[in-house]
Amino acid sequence: MTKKGLTIVFLCLLSSVFVEKVMANESPKIMSDVISGLPAEQSELTLKAQYLVKSANDFLQEGSLNSLIKALDNFASALTLFQKTGDKFNQIIVLNRLGTIYKNLGEKEKALGYYQQAIPLSKNINNQALEGATLNNIGMVYDDLGKKIEALDYYQQSLPLVRQENDHNSEAAILNNMGRVYDDLGEGQKALNYYEQSLSLARATKRRDQESAILDNMGSVYDGLGEKQIALNYFQQALAIAQDIKNSAQQGMTLNNIGNIYDDLKQYANALAYYQKSLLIAQEIGSLNGQASIFNNLGVVYSALGKRKKALDYHHQALAIMKDLQDPAGEAMTLNNISAIYFDLEDTSQSLKYYRQVLPLAQQVGDKSLEGLTLSNIGMAYFRLGQMEKAINYHEQALNIERSIKDIAREAITLNNLALTYTSLGNIEKALDYYMQSLPLARSVGNVSGEAITLSNIGYLKFNQQHYSQASQYLMQAIELFESINQGNLGDSLKISHFDTYADNYSLLQQIFVAQKQYDSALEIAERGRARALIELLNNQR
Repeated sequence: MTKKGLTIVFLCLLSSVFVEKVMANESPKIMSDVISGLPAEQSELTLKAQYLVKSANDFLQEGSLNSLIKALDNFASALTLFQKTGDKFNQIIVLNRLGTIYKNLGEKEKALGYYQQAIPLSKNINNQALEGATLNNIGMVYDDLGKKIEALDYYQQSLPLVRQENDHNSEAAILNNMGRVYDDLGEGQKALNYYEQSLSLARATKRRDQESAILDNMGSVYDGLGEKQIALNYFQQALAIAQDIKNSAQQGMTLNNIGNIYDDLKQYANALAYYQKSLLIAQEIGSLNGQASIFNNLGVVYSALGKRKKALDYHHQALAIMKDLQDPAGEAMTLNNISAIYFDLEDTSQSLKYYRQVLPLAQQVGDKSLEGLTLSNIGMAYFRLGQMEKAINYHEQALNIERSIKDIAREAITLNNLALTYTSLGNIEKALDYYMQSLPLARSVGNVSGEAITLSNIGYLKFNQQHYSQASQYLMQAIELFESINQGNLGDSLKISHFDTYADNYSLLQQIFVAQKQYDSALEIAERGRARALIELLNNQR
């Protein structure tokens, strides 16, 4: 598990709220035009509906859960009145408002229901701007549900409609959303292409808030591509704009993302400094989601620093907020962080207790990636407890999910874990079969470390079978790969694990050469091992 994978990271999204602001700006004029030609009874109903919409918008500004419920009641009452007067334009606006509130409350199916009602009304009055905005909102719900292809389909339907209306602000928002989907699908270059288009429009229309958000998203793509310095440059540009226009929310998001970069670069003091700045802003603007995210990130850093008690304290603070917000996805990620710490502490029973809580939450939100990861982690916990049959059962469940979602990187790891479990059961042939399946997958995703470990494991099994020639070939390939890995990019515990693994490889190769009476080769590999040990010692001292 990577730390970033377990961290909830701010990714700014130009949301439906922005598109709805465009609609909201039009609605007062439209309403007054309608009222002037209506009978008295309908005019009175329209005025009541207008008042309810205004009250609902005021409640939305408060931001509390109680005020959201009041806003929902007012919008629902306004919708009934607009339906009575036959005002389809304002029905569409209110339906979108209701959909967005339910979306933000996590009730995605309800949100979809309201948005879907707005589509035929938009077509009926031939209002492409409203139809495009609503399709974008539907896309965002599917995006939140993890249904990326469906989300992309709705964004693609929305885009030509807003382009026909020359609505550059909405076009920029939709292009941004499409970029985010491609980023989530692992297609970083496509994501950057859409972000570039969105950025050009934001700059052309002088929407600096949009510009800052898009630059932040581009930084996140480069972060995912491993281009940390380029990512940092984009984040710094985003931060400068956010500070200039005094957009506190965006500042908090970008500071958090900069913290993530420094965390990845193992510059923990810098990471903590940026996270703390981000936390202050989240607390000032009352962003509970933001606070939970940063608490998680702080926990990850303190865990890396070996301060596990402090890390657990931050994760538990995040967990309490996630539960209050009724955010099952955030709760699952936070529980996963806590589980990982207990696993590192070798408190396997406690780790298992938390992993079991993660699993139903991952299933509830439909996060197949997290579900597969959790099943695999539960399998490793049972392996450590010596319950091999249970370990195999959970690894096989994880494998089925990873294959269904084409998560090749995780599939390679799970196959390796299954092989390890069968090795412990003494079933060498089955273990070798799983290692041989894992090896090409690790290579295909560029996981040099995973490939080296798998080659080592195959070498050990071949040695135990006294297939010395094959064993030496696999071990030599593993050593070459281990020596190519930049140990500076690994955490301390991983450095130790890697060095122990390939130090054992040198030793085992010596035994193989001696068994084959190849004494010169045995001496040569012994010297190579000692030289490598000296290099690692000097690196650690630096």
